[in-house]
Amino acid sequence: MVSCGKNAVGNHNKVIDLEIPVIRQDCNSVEWDPIPDAVSYTVNIDGQETVILRNSVNIGELAGIGEFNVKVRANGNGISVENSPWSEPIIVKIQRYSVPLTTPSVQSTLTGHPRLFLLQDEEMLISKLLANRGNSWLINAHTYILSLAENTFNTDVIDRSWNGSMLNVAREALKRIFSLSYAYRITGLEKYAERAWLEMNALGKFDDWNPSHYLDVGEASLAMAIGYDWCYNYLTPSRRETISTALYEKSLKNPVSLYGRSTNNWNPVCIGGSLCAAISVYESRPDVCFTIIQDGLNALQKGLDCYGPDGAYPEGYSYWGYGTAFETIILDAFQSAYGIDIGTHKSSGFLRSAKYRIFSNTPAFGCFAFSDAGNEAVVCSTSAWFASFLKDSSYLWETKRMLDNKFMIFAGEDRFLPLLLVRMAKSGLGSIRVPQDNVFVGNGQQPVYIYRQGWSNSNDAYLGIKGGGPTIAPHAQMDAGMFFYENKGVQWATDCGSQSYGSVQSMLNDASQDGQRWKLFRYGCTGHNILQFGSQNQVVSGTSSLAEATLNEGEYGCKIILDQIYSNSTSSVVREVRLDREKNLHITDVINGVITPVTLHWNMVSRSEARIISSNKILLSFSGHEAELTCEIEGASAYAMSATTGYSYDPANTGVVRVGFNIPLEQNKSYIINVIIKTLK
Repeated sequence: MVSCGKNAVGNHNKVIDLEIPVIRQDCNSVEWDPIPDAVSYTVNIDGQETVILRNSVNIGELAGIGEFNVKVRANGNGISVENSPWSEPIIVKIQRYSVPLTTPSVQSTLTGHPRLFLLQDEEMLISKLLANRGNSWLINAHTYILSLAENTFNTDVIDRSWNGSMLNVAREALKRIFSLSYAYRITGLEKYAERAWLEMNALGKFDDWNPSHYLDVGEASLAMAIGYDWCYNYLTPSRRETISTALYEKSLKNPVSLYGRSTNNWNPVCIGGSLCAAISVYESRPDVCFTIIQDGLNALQKGLDCYGPDGAYPEGYSYWGYGTAFETIILDAFQSAYGIDIGTHKSSGFLRSAKYRIFSNTPAFGCFAFSDAGNEAVVCSTSAWFASFLKDSSYLWETKRMLDNKFMIFAGEDRFLPLLLVRMAKSGLGSIRVPQDNVFVGNGQQPVYIYRQGWSNSNDAYLGIKGGGPTIAPHAQMDAGMFFYENKGVQWATDCGSQSYGSVQSMLNDASQDGQRWKLFRYGCTGHNILQFGSQNQVVSGTSSLAEATLNEGEYGCKIILDQIYSNSTSSVVREVRLDREKNLHITDVINGVITPVTLHWNMVSRSEARIISSNKILLSFSGHEAELTCEIEGASAYAMSATTGYSYDPANTGVVRVGFNIPLEQNKSYIINVIIKTLK
């Protein structure tokens, strides 16, 4: 509805005042009914105005935790439709970034089998999707899944000793059973269901699924839940009983209190496997399964705070992929089985984290690697959930780009790949559009600034900057103030990526100021693009924040406030990292109040070869491309060396060099250090 119009000056056309929004709080969001003819809305939070396009806004993302005065105005086009007056203000209280989730109340609303993700006869939606020649990227994914299913016939059934840890066994079981079950659902060939049964029977005969490391149980539970549900019509009653009994003995009889206390990626993985298992075999033990569902959804809230305030996932690229995969699996499971939305998306930062993920992919198929992330981009099925929910296909741009190029890098995430086809088949999305933004800024425990020049050319420039601290979040490293720079397809400033935990777990556990954790090259100061004062580590209890830089038009970057990180060495440190108009990188470190005389190590790791040209200049080269690294301060002494340390606890960092400058600093002095990375060709 609209309010009464008024005559425009000088003609008989009516200028319409838009209806005033009536706003209400829903968890961390403020919502209102869509206003006809509105082109956008302006949200006023304690006097700060933000223009949005949707008829809802997450206040936690825009303002954080606290109490806020909020009002909203509907915006017209300024010609035929005028802005509405402001709504009546409301007081919005945000106490935490996560919100309570909705729990189904009765069993009777459960669908029949199959009930997880893809209901009976919905296979035809996937067949229709694959019949469209414009979906060649999805056909590539489908073909890959079928190859995974076929490959199982060339191996023995899963064994407890397969490839090391029980977690690897559980993940392999999930990949096998999910791909086989998918192949059975899509082709109707019973050979796939029979092999899925053999895998489930073998997994069920294990003495246990290693509950001391409950991720293993979570993944094994999901594998069995999917196989039971998707092959339900093929399985005999006795086989169903065998699977449901194994799920009870090795998973469902464990109370959620045993594994639901985590607040990081462990939370959705451990809980999610049990929730899917409880939904899948509900009829066999309804009381046990109902308790798991209620307790699990209550405990799941603990793992959602980490997305706040606005989506910069503190554990980095790889662990966003792991934890968020299970968050969306849980959402899909309750939507398909009960027809309910449990409300995860209402938690501050959850939806926006999908933008964090696509921005973390680099133009040349790398990723903004920090914490325990790998250094390659990974095909991501989870992005399809966000694209479908938000009705915005751009969230799938990077997934499509990788599959179009047959860049089949999964880092284990191929075990989730059938969900890409399921979600796309049910999404109603058309062609995949290119993202419109070039900058992502996310605050939180590990704040990040990301700039991406474009979305189609692998030679485009890319810049990632992060704050945070060495122990601020799980999997954190000594990389506060680091930058990641890619241009011409070369990672001139990079990160060495993840390291297997197994043999160094005891070292990782010692994260004290001079602990063993920081002796590992990939965790300590020397393996990151940061400052190091003498032999001192960054202050492990410290943290750093991002501040908007004052940049000229066409330049991108930000400042990092590093005072706490280097409080043992200086009174203050501010680093500014910016790209100029030619996409050369400038790093300016302003250091005040040096406490004692010290040699400053300006550290950087580069995926290139290096040659020292002079005391303040290093030539970097890779695959026909060159860049100059120059330090503009008197007394600098350049260094270049292999990033492979030779220590038994450090992996070989093949193809990576350590470069930088040693700079003498005097007591009580202040310094401005400028370093430039100029791409030559």
